[in-house]
Amino acid sequence: VTNAPYTEKHMVTSAQIRAARGLLNWTVRQLADKSGVHRNTVTRIENEATDGGYSISVIQRTLEEAGVIFVSENGEGPGVRLKNDHQGIAIVPIINKSGQEILGR
Repeated sequence: VTNAPYTEKHMVTSAQIRAARGLLNWTVRQLADKSGVHRNTVTRIENEATDGGYSISVIQRTLEEAGVIFVSENGEGPGVRLKNDHQGIAIVPIINKSGQEILGR
């Protein structure tokens, strides 16, 4: 997971993605539907069976747009938390490789 060349901020871990999904109370299927990433790919990323590449970047952005903050390694280990008002955040469009909007207003 941490070898993904597409993430813009910091590399997220499989555990962070699982935890973020749990904070939002989303199933694998819900994350797959919201991100446009196949549910099997989500499962493989969460189980560290693949490094994800573009898919992990899209998943990270989807979770961030839903109110998740990914916390970098800071001596205590990487983590996740929710924004104070994750219900009222603005959703900006995320476009997949085919140019289709997969998350937005």
